[in-house]
Amino acid sequence: MNNTIGKKDEDVSFVCTPLQKEVIVSDFTPNTLLTVIAGPGSGKTRTLCSRLAYMMSKEGGGMKPNEILVLSLTNKSVDDFKYRLGDLVSDKIAANADVMTFHSLAASVLRKQYNNWRLVEEDDIKRLCEFIRDPKRNNKSFPIMQMKELIGKMHEMTPEQFDSYSDETFQSDYGVSKSLYIKIQRLIGAKNAFTYDNMLIECNRILRSDKVPEFIKKYKVIFVDEFQDAYPALISIITALNKGRHLTLAGDSNQSIYEFMGASPQKSWRKIASMYNSDKKHKIVLNQAFRSTPELLELSNKVLGITQINLQECVKESAQIAPIRKSFENKEKEHQFMYDEIARLVNTSHGLIKYSDFAILSATNRDIDNAYKYFEERNALSRLKSNDIIEINRLNSTPRWLRTNLSMLLQYMKVLLSPFENFPLLSSINLLHNVGVATIDNIFSNAAAKSMSAWEYLCFCIDNKVQISKYIREFILYVQKARSRIDLDDPNSIMLNLLEMAEKFGLKKQLISAKLSKRQKEEYQECLIAMHNSLKQFLNLKPEDQTLLEFYLNNFSTQLFMNPKSNFLTLGNQNKVNFSTIHTSKGLEFPIVFLLSENNFNISRYAKRRLVYVGMTRATSMLYFNKLDYQWEPVIDGPLGATDRNKMHALFKVRKATSQSSVNNYNEYKPPKVFPHVESSALLTQHESHKVLCAKAAPKFTDSDTLQRLLNVMGRSKATKVGSDISVKALKLSSSMLSHIRI
Repeated sequence: MNNTIGKKDEDVSFVCTPLQKEVIVSDFTPNTLLTVIAGPGSGKTRTLCSRLAYMMSKEGGGMKPNEILVLSLTNKSVDDFKYRLGDLVSDKIAANADVMTFHSLAASVLRKQYNNWRLVEEDDIKRLCEFIRDPKRNNKSFPIMQMKELIGKMHEMTPEQFDSYSDETFQSDYGVSKSLYIKIQRLIGAKNAFTYDNMLIECNRILRSDKVPEFIKKYKVIFVDEFQDAYPALISIITALNKGRHLTLAGDSNQSIYEFMGASPQKSWRKIASMYNSDKKHKIVLNQAFRSTPELLELSNKVLGITQINLQECVKESAQIAPIRKSFENKEKEHQFMYDEIARLVNTSHGLIKYSDFAILSATNRDIDNAYKYFEERNALSRLKSNDIIEINRLNSTPRWLRTNLSMLLQYMKVLLSPFENFPLLSSINLLHNVGVATIDNIFSNAAAKSMSAWEYLCFCIDNKVQISKYIREFILYVQKARSRIDLDDPNSIMLNLLEMAEKFGLKKQLISAKLSKRQKEEYQECLIAMHNSLKQFLNLKPEDQTLLEFYLNNFSTQLFMNPKSNFLTLGNQNKVNFSTIHTSKGLEFPIVFLLSENNFNISRYAKRRLVYVGMTRATSMLYFNKLDYQWEPVIDGPLGATDRNKMHALFKVRKATSQSSVNNYNEYKPPKVFPHVESSALLTQHESHKVLCAKAAPKFTDSDTLQRLLNVMGRSKATKVGSDISVKALKLSSSMLSHIRI
């Protein structure tokens, strides 16, 4: 079947397996449920995009883009979905498709419900707690958790209810006095203020009320991607949306890594499925793996510890290169090996293997930061000797500059857009010389006494020659002048004003006092460039009725920071080694992955095995799972012999005496149970459970055949394009095993 979907004079066709076709064309009438179980590299996102495109085609029903809602948990997965959808339909349709995070949906719902609402972000809450002193704690900073709870209750309080409270009862119910409550509310600048968690709760309440926004009522189909990571607040939103609509859920319980947030995939799946009659729900398992080589899949499944019914067939050809399980005396030597090994592989391949082909992954930011720091230091030494360096890139789930002092630039932006908001203005003033919390409190109290905003009060003081700090006076006069000259639609004008404010009014001084290293200064420069680039990207997305600065702040603060053609999806064009936590790397793939030794700790826990499994399955062609000399995991390294046991015992005793980190004693290790659900087709069966699948060293690649095999499975040769879609290549390479169906 050929359909034209949004592209003039051009047919859109899908190359797919029979199971993928079944997903694409599966029933989507109201009150039906499709569950798609899809292991890593099974083509899930591509298949879901094809299903959405099919729904919008004439043969699929001709649904409109605004009748389909696609929800996912992260901006990265939303970006990925829109990017891949753009390959199937026109860019305009892909851009207009309602593909968003749950928080973005919540923001859209709140925007329809409240004319004046505000998201109070984590940094705002911390600054707010500094401004508000807790009389119960000797006027120390207000407790952060209590502040979050208080903000969550504010929108529920009507003026009549507030007036009806006695001071004593209010203090008992809310933990603060009525006067302090009013102060906090005025500082925030909006009665309807929400934290990220409160947004979801309020969205859920509205969706279950009689005030459901009109744009929600138009939806006929709901997609939920990465369903295995949906925690209770998100499950509540899903169950509020699915009534009278078709629901497609997609995910893989083996990749559930948000247990710490309450995600319980099996429980959630059962809850959703119980809402449908048996003839109204259908489950499809995408059981072919296109991403990783057979060697990598066999090891990752062994680590997972259960017979993997989700992936029963590996389509990708073998590189005949076993995963590497190299042991190190300490982490410094581990880092040294990775640096040298990456350089060796790039040089041996004569540049066919790129730095961007590598990812260094671990469970924690601390572990990744330590490895990143080592590469920085080695690069610094190489620069001194005029040697080649290895370019590096730190992947983050949010823009890097938000986690630095540069986040203050957001407050400057808000002041330039509207100085009448108390909190951004007072936060900015707090950076000025000799302006502390007492001064801020005095300004706010005097403004409240005159029923003015802090901005109006300070302008009043200047106009009427009331004595105020000369530094505050200079700041107010500067903002007045800047607001008259700034072009709110010009990224250059916005950045120049922000940088000038930082130079003149305390932010630069704060950065200098932090005694940044040369590399840290370079990183700050890179962050500023990234911020400038994001403003330019938003310029192409903004509607005509909003200025660029207004649109940027509105969308940025509601977790809509994304560009369908950029962000994570351009990583392959940067010739840099990627450093990332496993959580951030979710949904990404890299030809060669180093999994750091830290990930051997607590691997006997099923939750940790799932995390390691996700990290391993980011690799398409080659995997290094590092270990330290005292670490031994029987499920990977095989049974521990008597000689090895004595050696390990001695090493462990030394480690235990010299380290503050906790490790699992190998004697207490309990191998996971193996459940042979599908003995005939599973990649790993029970009788293989003691088979050692790793090599102790990487191939030397002295013979061209070994290197060529690696390049082949990477889809890399002199004739191939770097950064091509590995999954699509696997489909084409394995045509004898697949059914090519044109829809």
